[in-house]
Amino acid sequence: LVGSEMCIRDRFMSNTRCLSDILAESGYRQKYIIGSHSSFAGQDVFYQTHGIGKGDIIDVTKIKGALQNEGNKGWGVRDSALYREARREVAQLAKDNAPFALYMKTLDTHFPGYRDEKCQAVFDDFRVVVLCADSQAADFVEWISRQDFAEKTVIVVMGDHLAMSEWAPPGFTLRYRGNRAMFCLLYTSDAA
Repeated sequence: LVGSEMCIRDRFMSNTRCLSDILAESGYRQKYIIGSHSSFAGQDVFYQTHGIGKGDIIDVTKIKGALQNEGNKGWGVRDSALYREARREVAQLAKDNAPFALYMKTLDTHFPGYRDEKCQAVFDDFRVVVLCADSQAADFVEWISRQDFAEKTVIVVMGDHLAMSEWAPPGFTLRYRGNRAMFCLLYTSDAA
């Protein structure tokens, strides 16, 4: 499938069992937060096919007071707004004292890249975007680690694709044909 061709379909890989299917069957409340329109590339269709209801998909149209991401030509919200929404959603989900999963897709590192104004410009290229995104992700993980539910929490951080920026270092772009491994980190407390 190319681009947003998936948007015209009403099911996505319905014969495939995904983590969200397993969690739904196990009684988890699940939310998906994305800084762009959830219909882009059929993401809404994928999640609705695999255990996440339409009302539990939060995209650019539902994030209150979100700033348009100038670095992404207005097609999404800044990661800082996304993390604020994620904190709000996680806090609300945790109040129910029931199992939950939150999936989030940030955009600031997507081409051409956007450095939040709160991040210091220590580089004059795409590295500053990555550094800023790393800092915001770390702040979010640290926030979760201070919450009452942290000891029962597993955090997974992973990329969705290699960089699409011409300013990314060699070997880290979609054009690179060698090792195409993406970053994936699983974090859990000893009790989880």
